[in-house]
Amino acid sequence: MALIIVRNDITKMKVDAIVNPTNRHLDPGFYDGSVDAIIHELGGPELIDALEKIGTCEPGSAVITPSFGIKTCKYIIHCVSPVYRGGYNGEYERLENCYRTVLSLALEKKCKSIAFPAIGTGTNRFPKAEAYSVATTTIRNFLLASDTDIKIYLVLHNRELAEISRKVDGEINDYISKTYPNLQKKQAIQTEKPEVPAKAKEDYAGQDKPFAYMCEWWMDQKGIPIGEFYSRANILKATFSRLRTNSQVVPKKNTALACAIGLKLDYDQTQDLLKQVRNVTLLFGLLFIALGMLLIFFPNEMTNLLWIIFGIASLVFGIYRLIRYFTVQ
Repeated sequence: MALIIVRNDITKMKVDAIVNPTNRHLDPGFYDGSVDAIIHELGGPELIDALEKIGTCEPGSAVITPSFGIKTCKYIIHCVSPVYRGGYNGEYERLENCYRTVLSLALEKKCKSIAFPAIGTGTNRFPKAEAYSVATTTIRNFLLASDTDIKIYLVLHNRELAEISRKVDGEINDYISKTYPNLQKKQAIQTEKPEVPAKAKEDYAGQDKPFAYMCEWWMDQKGIPIGEFYSRANILKATFSRLRTNSQVVPKKNTALACAIGLKLDYDQTQDLLKQVRNVTLLFGLLFIALGMLLIFFPNEMTNLLWIIFGIASLVFGIYRLIRYFTVQ
């Protein structure tokens, strides 16, 4: 029976159960590099299906599923952390309850080992030092009150949390630094903006392609992984998939700008991407206006009321596309 603090990737921990901090809908929504998003991706479609059947989970509560695609553990315990709003709305009590509920579920499944992340320190914005204190205090109190021999790991992936742990509890087992000693240097190299060859720029300028194609073109030129693009752009996978599968879909201005951020485009490159979006918008707008006018003002023997209504709808949609053309700057 022990609490062991390590710095590691929680999905690499060889334990009976790992803990996934999630939201009440049990769905990260998009790939943002969070523990929840990574576990969903590694768990695969079976995990997503299992969570959809469960439905929702209230803050401070938890549910358990098999680990599916994650082979280093048997179970995943999904807990819903409260959102930090100053600490005066019962957030700390619900955060403590997350740990207690998860540990109760682990004991029900007769787990001999479990790995927690620092719950609440991601998108729920708990101060890291305070969240660390809640985690260690709650776990230690549980161990003192229990006669179980469960081994509990607190897994800190974040460098700042690791430093807090060293100050409070001394040395920790830092598997990340041991395994990836040049990680920080590599990350710095990856964030440098690579030069796009002049020939490639010319090829791109001549493209009349859907928006998703242009984004993928930039990813290829700059060597940006799709996961990093989702994370930096902060957009849903479903949003980009819709752009991929339907070439007629033109993104809204804020979506296009988010994609430009995800692609690490400079000012000129962003303007060029938006120009391509505007050109596609203008093309579709003019086509629908032409179709609408043809159906309304040039009747033939096939013309009927339904046909005229379709023409009016085409005209309206074409005008909407033109408005979009002048608003996507």
